[in-house]
Amino acid sequence: MMNKTKTLALSAAFAASAVFSTTSSAFIVDFTDAVKWGNPSGSNIEYSADTVDFTYPGGFEVKVKSSPNANNETDVFWEQQDGFGVKGPGDNSNWDDDIENFNGTGNVVEILRVFFSTDALVSRIRIADFLGNGEYNAEDGNGWVAFGPGSNTNGPGDWFAISPAFATNKISFRALGGVGNSFQVSGLDVAPVPLPPAVWLLGSAMVFLFRKRQVS
Repeated sequence: MMNKTKTLALSAAFAASAVFSTTSSAFIVDFTDAVKWGNPSGSNIEYSADTVDFTYPGGFEVKVKSSPNANNETDVFWEQQDGFGVKGPGDNSNWDDDIENFNGTGNVVEILRVFFSTDALVSRIRIADFLGNGEYNAEDGNGWVAFGPGSNTNGPGDWFAISPAFATNKISFRALGGVGNSFQVSGLDVAPVPLPPAVWLLGSAMVFLFRKRQVS
């Protein structure tokens, strides 16, 4: 019969492996999902806010913010069709929900930022309402990387593959300025990197079991 100590050790190993597998599985962060990103949760009514966040199973939190460096910055803007943009003065002096050059000076500025609670491997980005070109920055040493052009389709939009995929806890977006380069971020394909405590717990439990077996 298995003793209590070994049972606890096996339980710890099982718990750690469960956390490991949960946090390392790839999934789509769908910003058009009103149940997760609507305001209030489940509402598909358009809204703007300073910060928007949602915690996925396994404790993986995704947080969306507008950039403090953006000219005429206000809040992030959400709509179910296209996901997140930034609410600021648009090219027709109206309030606009797209990521683009808001002040008309031709400056290219970082607009939208997405934060993860732990490093995540990002393999694709999905961009909506987009015909021109944009850039992302994962702070991985490669600086700003261009993507596009898109097909300007209605709805969630186009997927752009990231090759090679990068691990980061933040990704920023900006438009290249001018009419036609505006877009919204509607999704990310991510694989959260396992949290160190979970790996440590699994390793400790396995070492403990191995030593117990050697002694007995």
